[in-house]
Amino acid sequence: MKCRAALLTLLVSALALAARSDEAKPRKTTRVKIEIPADGHHSFAAMLTLPGLKDRGPAIVLIPGFVPGAQSHGEETWRDLSTEDSATTLTRYLALNGFAVLQMPIGNFALGGEPPGSLDELADRAISAVQYLKTRPEIDSARIGIIGQSVGGFIGAIATSKSKDVVVFVTLATPMDSIDRTYDEVLEQLLRGGKAREAEQLKVRNKMKETFAAARKGADAKQLCPAVEDFLRSEYACLPKQYQELAATNADEFVRKQLEDHLRDLTTPLYRSMIGYDIGQTLKGIDRPMLILFAEHDFKVEPQRSTALATALMHQSGRTNWTVKTIAGANHFFEASAEGVLRCFRWS
Repeated sequence: MKCRAALLTLLVSALALAARSDEAKPRKTTRVKIEIPADGHHSFAAMLTLPGLKDRGPAIVLIPGFVPGAQSHGEETWRDLSTEDSATTLTRYLALNGFAVLQMPIGNFALGGEPPGSLDELADRAISAVQYLKTRPEIDSARIGIIGQSVGGFIGAIATSKSKDVVVFVTLATPMDSIDRTYDEVLEQLLRGGKAREAEQLKVRNKMKETFAAARKGADAKQLCPAVEDFLRSEYACLPKQYQELAATNADEFVRKQLEDHLRDLTTPLYRSMIGYDIGQTLKGIDRPMLILFAEHDFKVEPQRSTALATALMHQSGRTNWTVKTIAGANHFFEASAEGVLRCFRWS
């Protein structure tokens, strides 16, 4: 809880659109389910939490991290099922500090049930959420920001670069590399702790790179299946023993548990659009204040390298209205995690 408290305190104090000191403190918060028009043909459902201010106040569009796929499920499925999801905790805290929060889903549309769209399509949906907030009488239209969690930061960055109505942008554990390079970094980190020789580790990593390249070119699930299965078997053989035991009892079980999700993920518009996407170029083009946060014990986004990349990008932009910081003792969900990088990960 200390890690999350530190994060939330930093968010509230650093956001350029923070509630003014002369505004009344929030009364009882309320949560309402809303429908937001998207592209003229569809709408999407979202949850809006209002702080109950007497006057108009600031607002946040909160974009979650996501494990792409035909089903709407997020990174929170990796966590203990008894644990409250991090977006709900963050929303409640921000509301108690005077922010309205619109939690934007990036899974299926409310109508029609289409698979998730590409990064650009989801960024347009985030802009639609901002436009919706501007119509609410409780919201100060001049104080609307975006927070992107994990790859939600990709979406938020594109939306912020497109819309001048977004006055501040925050990323939480967002990769500073494309998704394929980020996963290669995670895999390298995992395999390094095993007994496989460096040459064998490199073969496993190259197999993963080949599946990403094929997916980016448009290969379907049937075409990808043999290569993905081969990669999973090779990965399992090279994992450190403690992670093999955590993941499955043998390679066959590991493949059964992972193959379908991998194939679904690799063939969605969102995942394909994240392969090779360079968030750095987008961030350098944003002229609004930015807060870029990482977590010390992140099992997906390596914090030291990510902090260095983000800091270099911001210096290259020539601007000074940014902060890059790593939250000590926190995991990918900004919870206290004293046991190391991968303890909170559920392989199932």
